[in-house]
Amino acid sequence: MEGDAVIIGMAAMDMLPLILGNKTFNASLDLKPIVTFEDDRMITFKNNPKMCVTVIIDRPIEFAVKPTILSFTVESIYNIPQAMAPEMECRICAWLPFTDNFDKKLILGNSVYKAEDVQYQMKAWPNIPVIGNNVNASKYRIRRSFDNVRYSSKKCISSIIKRDNPKLIYNYIWRNILSSQNKSILHNYLLRYRMIFLEIFLADKDMFPPLTEDKQKRSLSSSVRIKHDDLKKKGRSSSFLHLMALVDISSLVYPGVTNTRVACQLSTYHEKEVLQATGVQDSYFMPKPKSTDTLRPASDKALKRVESDRFMKKKPEPSSPSASTKRGGRKSETKINEDLKYALPSPPVQEEEEEPSMKIFNENGDPTIIIVEIEIAEPLVEARPAEELIANLRELIPARPTLPKTAISIKIVEEYYKSVIQELSSTLSEHMLQYTQDKKYCQCSSQADFLTYLRRMGVYQQCILTLRKAISVLIHKKYDSMDFSLKRSNKKHQDLIGKFFVYLVSQMNTILNKQSCSITGYYKEGPLSSLNATLLYAKEACEVKNYTIAEKYFMERLCLEENNPDTWFDYALFQIEMDSPELAFEYLNEALSRKPDHTNSLLLYGILLTEKGKMSDAETCFMTVLVNRPRWVEGWGILFLFYQKNHNAGGMAFAEDMAKQYLNDERTDQDYFMKSDDLVWTSAILPRTVFFKTAAILLKLRMYYWVEDALSFEIATHPGKVNYLLAAICYFQENYDHALDHLEEAKLIEGWNYAIVTLTGHCFVWKHEYEEARKEFFYVLESYDRPDDMHMLYVHCAKVLSLLNREQEARKIMLKACKNNPTPYTWMIAGSFFYNENDLLSAEECFTEANICNNRISEVWAYLTLINLKLDRETEAELCYQQALQNDLDDTTLIASIHEEIANYQKRNYDSQLSLGPNVL
Repeated sequence: MEGDAVIIGMAAMDMLPLILGNKTFNASLDLKPIVTFEDDRMITFKNNPKMCVTVIIDRPIEFAVKPTILSFTVESIYNIPQAMAPEMECRICAWLPFTDNFDKKLILGNSVYKAEDVQYQMKAWPNIPVIGNNVNASKYRIRRSFDNVRYSSKKCISSIIKRDNPKLIYNYIWRNILSSQNKSILHNYLLRYRMIFLEIFLADKDMFPPLTEDKQKRSLSSSVRIKHDDLKKKGRSSSFLHLMALVDISSLVYPGVTNTRVACQLSTYHEKEVLQATGVQDSYFMPKPKSTDTLRPASDKALKRVESDRFMKKKPEPSSPSASTKRGGRKSETKINEDLKYALPSPPVQEEEEEPSMKIFNENGDPTIIIVEIEIAEPLVEARPAEELIANLRELIPARPTLPKTAISIKIVEEYYKSVIQELSSTLSEHMLQYTQDKKYCQCSSQADFLTYLRRMGVYQQCILTLRKAISVLIHKKYDSMDFSLKRSNKKHQDLIGKFFVYLVSQMNTILNKQSCSITGYYKEGPLSSLNATLLYAKEACEVKNYTIAEKYFMERLCLEENNPDTWFDYALFQIEMDSPELAFEYLNEALSRKPDHTNSLLLYGILLTEKGKMSDAETCFMTVLVNRPRWVEGWGILFLFYQKNHNAGGMAFAEDMAKQYLNDERTDQDYFMKSDDLVWTSAILPRTVFFKTAAILLKLRMYYWVEDALSFEIATHPGKVNYLLAAICYFQENYDHALDHLEEAKLIEGWNYAIVTLTGHCFVWKHEYEEARKEFFYVLESYDRPDDMHMLYVHCAKVLSLLNREQEARKIMLKACKNNPTPYTWMIAGSFFYNENDLLSAEECFTEANICNNRISEVWAYLTLINLKLDRETEAELCYQQALQNDLDDTTLIASIHEEIANYQKRNYDSQLSLGPNVL
């Protein structure tokens, strides 16, 4: 019977279910042929025979503590040079820190040399005797894409790995059961070293012993050196290549991380670098001899130099007669005059510095890379549950105090009445739509039917009750003097009721008209009711250093939408710019009390907490942001910088991986803060890298030290762009000389880019070098690649031209600013140019436009007063001057001009008397 036996195929079976606690399991195995054919005997893998196996044990395998399974996979070595010839054997020793003394080492061999692309690869079990073709393959597949591979280089790993280049394929998966002690040792090791050591040795195949069982592995550590020495004694050449790879797997210490796939460039073996990076003190393939572990032989040149120095320094003894005779003195004199420096010990011989390790490249200059993957069934550090994160955030942010449900001011009551009218209007519209759909089933007049329909549905009664509550509260607050205990026939109260009825109807009509016109598109919001326009006014006021006006704009935005967290965040950011972080804390608390997951407020709040040293609370803020917005690249970049400040290597690796994963993901929504740039610098010219995007958002937040930390990762690859952002930091810090130095460096590298030149001009403006600023601005205005929106360039350029007595050009430039982004400031400056040219009607139009944008600027009313006086409009001049005084006019020049113009007006009109108040006359 044995002679008639035929081997159909072979298969490897995974016993993992038994490790997981099962007593029995079933498996379906593909019997793979031992020999493959390339003729008519070739069959597809679908036709391979299958075998169903049932495994049963008496009792389940028990462990004292629930174990954790770790899988370690070595995939391939890519871009190998010609020195790593296919006829040589390449073995890998993985020093995995499961114990304190590295007792468990993984030895891998039997690599396959391939020069073409391999489409389909499966992981295989290591060190199984290869009887047939691919019989040791597992059911785990190698991922073909490299998107999830971590690589320390700035280049993309997919562009570095050439699939058609020669490579050594391993694809071996090694599984180990970790106890709680092993997990603790691995976790502590990664916290200290971050890296594991892969030792790679290439030599002739006859230098290696066969890969055998674990009992014989202890003798393998010195077998390579012994065979190498034997071959040298016999006079035979024994070429070998000793390499290493320091693989960073620190991301495994981040909470919740169970998998990491890392690419690492190979380099030549260096004992000191390995000891410093991983703590491994010896080599597995080329161990140090035990007798000379602590000895270091000196070089021949050093020994000869020491002998010659000793010979030259050797002196005759004092007792010798020749010595005393030559000196011509007595022995006592000889002893007194002897120099004791010859009795001092000779200095130690200085050791020659060892050369560092050398990176490995192939003949085309591509780095030689090895890819490994580690997967743990349970993370080394448990992830924080979302419930705990929310609870910590609630403890961190104080809740808004519960206020009594009574109306405090007339404004709140009026807003409540408006909201009630809007809700009732939408409710009636919905029911009217439903009624018109059902109207064909009834034959009645539409008005009566609709009212009957509302009564039957209960909507009519509900609307009456809602209106009654809103109106009753509004009556008590707006007309406190009304006494309802008096008779209704009282004429005073009858007039008051009529007046109040007219007020309610007018308010209702205003709301309904606004609502209907907004639907048809004919209604236009006033300039101060637009949050975006007011924010632009505030930013412009900050850039021209009129911080009082800027704060008024921010306060107006708060009054317009008090419950909007964006307005509170913008005001907090203004306080940061004013160097008031404590006030910023308060306003961020207000924003988060209205919306606890507000992204921008949480981000700035976390950074300020980090500056205060409250790292745990800051991490809670950052993690809350990323839980709500997991694809936000800038958030992951800021989290990376946060972990860098805490020296958390695992967190840095995890945050960097997530940022690179979502770098090109367009699904992330951007709010107004991320879309809008500052007025003096732009992010449009910056590369789309993780740290440039992070630096841009941090610069908007005015976190300058954090910006510098982010730019430190880009200085080597984009020095010109880095100098540009550093110049922007110096500009905001009012260090204009240092900013100009950075801009000069940026121009040398990037050329005369419009953004760099524009910022240079802004710096010259504040240094009062107006001619230099004009040259920079005109270069941008004449360049073909200039952007459409250059608001502050127009403003500053017009200011510079005005100071250089070029009023006509200044007026044209300022009108461009008014055309693109009309603001009260730009209209006021344009009006002043027209006024100086005595074009009063054009000036009046500009000042009127400024008043439409903001009617609380005292200078605008002052100019209108002057214009009306020049045009002999007594009543208009008086009204304008009253508005100027009401808005706290404090410009002494304008006040003096008004006094002078009043005197001129009186001279021209002897019979008329201008009465502008006692303060003027």
